[in-house]
Amino acid sequence: MSRVVYGDARDYKRKETAAKEGKGLKHFNYFLENYCLQINVPVVTGDKIPYHGLLIKAKDFNENDLREVYSFWDSMMAAFTTYMG
Repeated sequence: MSRVVYGDARDYKRKETAAKEGKGLKHFNYFLENYCLQINVPVVTGDKIPYHGLLIKAKDFNENDLREVYSFWDSMMAAFTTYMG
């Protein structure tokens, strides 16, 4: 008598996606550690960076502060693109 085994292909896909995400985060953390040391800021890891945006109240920041924040992110993303390229 033969045995029929059922499986959900989505389970494999979830495991594969999790493995790729872990490898990608490892690369990003390596880059981020070196980048933070290079610009003399405390080292952070990718999982500590908010991915939903920063809540900024206009009264908390002036225009120069916002320029510095955007300049940091522009420089960091440019450096990461170069690192990956």
